[in-house]
Amino acid sequence: MAPTDVWLYTLCPETSVDAKQWVQEALREMRYTPSGHLYQQMRERQVTMDDVKNIIKRPTSVEPYPMQSQNGGSCWRVFGRDLDRERLLAVGIDAYMSEDGKAAILCTVIEL
Repeated sequence: MAPTDVWLYTLCPETSVDAKQWVQEALREMRYTPSGHLYQQMRERQVTMDDVKNIIKRPTSVEPYPMQSQNGGSCWRVFGRDLDRERLLAVGIDAYMSEDGKAAILCTVIEL
């Protein structure tokens, strides 16, 4: 393998700043998958997909989550407010590199 044959990107985010940018790109480029568990939690907590997207677009913080990625990536919690700015929520994500680029599974939503 030639020295120029190296990855020009990482396979998953390694810092909170990277994770924020990663999931925002995945959302913008439509490379995200909401899990069945996310939908269940959204129904139980009366959270909309627009609320989830708002949290990802305008997070107050992003923290690593000590869970094993199902896709060879890394897991994170993205904290923010719902669209009405009434509730503080967190979205659990699994960020990984897909064949199409930076991707994320939206795993759960937590009311804080």
